[in-house]
Amino acid sequence: MFSNGWAYDERPDGSLGKRLGHLPIHLIGIGGADGGTYARHGYDKAMRTQIDHGIFDFCGAPVRTSEFLVDVNGQGGAAHLVTARGLGSNAFAKEAPQRAATELAG
Repeated sequence: MFSNGWAYDERPDGSLGKRLGHLPIHLIGIGGADGGTYARHGYDKAMRTQIDHGIFDFCGAPVRTSEFLVDVNGQGGAAHLVTARGLGSNAFAKEAPQRAATELAG
């Protein structure tokens, strides 16, 4: 639940305080259709607008990774597992030094 007072602050002057700047986000979306279908209908752009920008950017959480693995029901299932594993490994490898520095400073 991204609620006022936790994820953001609606201030009396009408300004917005973004409270999740400390929370790096890594998103991996999956879809059954192929990439052409997502692009043709604008689904890929719509999801990035709604989720990456509309939720996480609104709260100040930096989206470090945002990937779609499409056609997951097709022949590329094994390749998607390799991709997802690589994305996860890279995401946590990049965050570990930042977390360590934050813990030392805190």
